[in-house]
Amino acid sequence: MSGHSTELARLQHELAVTRNELSRLQAALDGAFDAVLITDSSGQVDYVNSAFGALFGHTLDSLRKSGLDSIHSDSAAARSIWAAIQRLEQWSGKVQLRTQAGRDFPADLHAAPIPSKDLKMGGMLLCVKDLTALKTMERQLLQAQKLQSIGQLASGIAHELNTPTQYVGDNLRFMDEATADIFQLLEAYEKLLSSARAAGVDADRISAVESAIEDADVEYLREEVPKAIQQALEGTQRVTTIVQAMKEFSHPGTGQKQAIDLSHAIRSTITVATNRWKYAAKMEVDFDPDLPAVPCLAGEVNQTVLNLIVNAADAIVEAIPEGSTELGLIKVTTKHNAPWAEIRIQDSGPGIPKEIQDRVFDPFFTTKKVGEGSGQGLAISYVAIVEKHGGTLTFESEEGQGTTFIIRLPLSPSEQSAAAA
Repeated sequence: MSGHSTELARLQHELAVTRNELSRLQAALDGAFDAVLITDSSGQVDYVNSAFGALFGHTLDSLRKSGLDSIHSDSAAARSIWAAIQRLEQWSGKVQLRTQAGRDFPADLHAAPIPSKDLKMGGMLLCVKDLTALKTMERQLLQAQKLQSIGQLASGIAHELNTPTQYVGDNLRFMDEATADIFQLLEAYEKLLSSARAAGVDADRISAVESAIEDADVEYLREEVPKAIQQALEGTQRVTTIVQAMKEFSHPGTGQKQAIDLSHAIRSTITVATNRWKYAAKMEVDFDPDLPAVPCLAGEVNQTVLNLIVNAADAIVEAIPEGSTELGLIKVTTKHNAPWAEIRIQDSGPGIPKEIQDRVFDPFFTTKKVGEGSGQGLAISYVAIVEKHGGTLTFESEEGQGTTFIIRLPLSPSEQSAAAA
């Protein structure tokens, strides 16, 4: 009897310890900042912590009634996560989730299988981090960088507008003076015609006409006035092109992917950035005429291309010897490389040293002097292309030979999903 009492006391003690550990574990989970959910092997929800309830607006009972799929905006992602868990694999990624009230939000989700005693799938542990604030900050940072870029480009654009405007004005003033001479000549001809009609030819009138022809230099006007008019038209067209490019570049967009003519968008960005590269490099373009419309966030792709062109120009400036008037080369190409739309931005700069190549996309990393670079351009570009478009942003570089940045954008939603997977 004494042995039974001792065993019972031991079991009661172990049960008390287990309950205490479970209580501490639940307190820890309830105090966690991230939302936590636990299911059994069938997907039935067994537990949600306080953060989960605050984020999703669900209680354990309400989530059991609506089902685990109700928190997913993308049913395909939900199936992919559950399939990985059933294979006893972990799953991590960024997804769109949905609250009980129907609000969709971006989240960082990590799912891990809970093995049973026989090492089969006994349940799932789900941890969710709300990325709403982070995404808002990213958008604000992107907008701030865009405004900074536009501010940096403003003086250059003013210069670009000033040049064609100046020769438009010069040529119009020239045409104003030239037409005054022509009108004087026409007036002399009218007087000569009047004299001729009077049945007598006045020698003084004829002499006056000859003098007017000589003063007006009609042959010169006949040659130069068409040129002046053509230059004025080219100048106004150039102003129109710059203004239109700036308008397209700075357009805020809709926040939704739209199919765009990628080559046209890149050409507009090159025009906007002219003052940043024209003194450092020649610009060559080779756009694939067979490239189909590309679904993307045009503003973010334009910003990425702008960042890479400005970086290319800055790199070339570093490679040009002081006092040299030689220009480098920037080449921008587009290509239909199924299932991708590919953009390559190549420069003849010094290349990226091998020892820093793995840090190029790190936030705040820059090789520029203090005050000349924030180190955010490539980091933001990476987020824009890789995370927001399911694309890739890579580079090829050889010291002394230059660098080529390669952007690949998926051409369809299904290809984007495949690329993300």
